[in-house]
Amino acid sequence: MDFPKLLGLRPGVTAVIGSGGKTSLLRRLAEELPGTVLLCTTTHIRPFEEYPLLTAPTPEDIRKALTAHRVLCLGTPCENGKLTAPSLSVETLATLSDYVLVEADGSRQLPLKAHEAHETGRNLVCRLLLEKKHTSNTSPISTERKENPLA
Repeated sequence: MDFPKLLGLRPGVTAVIGSGGKTSLLRRLAEELPGTVLLCTTTHIRPFEEYPLLTAPTPEDIRKALTAHRVLCLGTPCENGKLTAPSLSVETLATLSDYVLVEADGSRQLPLKAHEAHETGRNLVCRLLLEKKHTSNTSPISTERKENPLA
């Protein structure tokens, strides 16, 4: 199944929000997308162990690493071996690779997520926001696609 095609992904920033499965979706998209991909978060995630991790890169560090690796994980180390947002802005990252995939909120491994006004996922400058939602017992997850005409 071609997830990027099904979701209509285009180059630029794609943010994934909602409950359950965000990290798995990002991993799958990174595998299937053509070109260069940067994986990061605006909250907390565990590093993607299958991809090189850059923790305080300059734009030049990222460009150089992308010549050797198609997909990179970026973030700032924090508690419990997790990463928080990278030191460079998402807008800057978007100029350095074909795709920037952002886990833009956290549900703390719970099956349901309710967004609070202060959460950053909805304020992120991105071309596409994928919101994972639980809908019913027979169809537990749907993905709502929201285009940002300003990005």
